[in-house]
Amino acid sequence: MLLLKRREAQPSPEDALRRARIEYTRLEAELCGRHPRLRIKGYADAVAWLKDGGLAVVEAKAGRWKGRHHLLQAVAYALIAEHLTGEKVRLLVLAYRDEVMTARFTPRLALWVERVARAVRRLPDTWPPPRARRSRKCWACFYRKICL
Repeated sequence: MLLLKRREAQPSPEDALRRARIEYTRLEAELCGRHPRLRIKGYADAVAWLKDGGLAVVEAKAGRWKGRHHLLQAVAYALIAEHLTGEKVRLLVLAYRDEVMTARFTPRLALWVERVARAVRRLPDTWPPPRARRSRKCWACFYRKICL
């Protein structure tokens, strides 16, 4: 008998903003781009234009909070969103199945991403990344086709 684990649904950006009681005028899903100075790229699940000005970056996750890397990812997307739109990001929204967490986007968080990006760029090009350990989660991973 083959048992498949049901993939947990990630919350929609609209649902996350509603649960966090955040009012917005416009929502753009999957804002994709890059930040040339930091040399980072990626796409946020959504960017919302807030009613009282500024942007909110929404990052939805199917599981639960697993560490600071989710926040680091949202901050990186916020820097990309600021670069692409020319508007300031005010809020970060991390949406999980059971909870929604919000954080103010601060210069200190931006500096954190800049430091991490610099550290990653300092890694030698010849240094091989560690081999991925295959797990049951691999089938649902966005990167499964390019993973080492």
